[in-house]
Amino acid sequence: MLDSMRMADRVWMNVTQKKIKNCFEKACFSSVESESDEEQELHTETRQCEEWEKVSKILNLSKRTTFEKFTEFDSYFQVCGLMI
Repeated sequence: MLDSMRMADRVWMNVTQKKIKNCFEKACFSSVESESDEEQELHTETRQCEEWEKVSKILNLSKRTTFEKFTEFDSYFQVCGLMI
């Protein structure tokens, strides 16, 4: 089991930004180079806002509940620990 975990860690640590980009291009996602970083960030933020609006409407959340508040509601609780 420990060997498997070490092997998975080693493989994960070898993943580069270029490898991820190539995977997305092979999956026929739009080219990362076609937009500037600022355009990509704006597009991502806009899409996230749209998605959050859908989720908050489905869950019947108040308008004051932001995505950040929703995802950090359990930040004071320990949800994992070290495996020894």
